[in-house]
Amino acid sequence: MKTKEHLIYFKDEAPRIGSGWRKVTVKKGRKWVHLFGKDAKKKLLMRQWKVMERAMIKYHERNGPGRLDTFNGEIL
Repeated sequence: MKTKEHLIYFKDEAPRIGSGWRKVTVKKGRKWVHLFGKDAKKKLLMRQWKVMERAMIKYHERNGPGRLDTFNGEIL
């Protein structure tokens, strides 16, 4: 599994991690994506992660690169 740290905006996808901008470690497998926050962890299906990932990439394309941009236009 591939592990990478990201800053992601959560709505209500991971209530244990919280909502808003959160720094999480993402561990991506074949079917599941494991998110590890500061105090909690959450497991998401790959299709739900893909929706979040596309939203973050579109956000960074729309607002331009910034110091908080951890995706840099790439797909994890």
